Amino acid sequence: MIAADLGFIDVGDLHASSDDGMLPPPSPTPILYDRRAMERRTLGLVPEPIERKAERREEERRSSPRVPRRLWVIDSNEGGVPKVFDGEIGLGGASWNTAFPPLSEHFEVRFRVPEHEEEVKVPARLARVVPLGDDNRVQVVFTDLPLRHELALARYLDDCVIGR
Repeated sequence: MIAADLGFIDVGDLHASSDDGMLPPPSPTPILYDRRAMERRTLGLVPEPIERKAERREEERRSSPRVPRRLWVIDSNEGGVPKVFDGEIGLGGASWNTAFPPLSEHFEVRFRVPEHEEEVKVPARLARVVPLGDDNRVQVVFTDLPLRHELALARYLDDCVIGR
């Protein structure tokens, strides 16, 4: 039995190109414009005013509280030597004050959680650097927090908030 007998065709035998008139010519490339420069909030397309991110940021930004902890931060561009900071940790990230802004966008943050036997080592990426007079507040987001560390940190944060 041949494939044609079963109602199938061999697609390898098909040849189509726009040179033989079988396909229509390609449509012209549409003219694109950059909408990022437009302030769309003033066009009146939304019936109610849109809240600004800065106004929403304080109450919606974090999903967990931050508590003070000692941090050992490794910046790969500074030779991989850990620097010790008194900072804050939460489930999503950490922050600390430093005299100089970091050189790298990626870090390894280490800290200890009470009642958790191993040191937490977690990769992090730079979220923002906030200037504070002579200091800089470095804020990072954890990129791969292992589940066992996340659960231990969540228990510790709950204990700190409840006040045990």
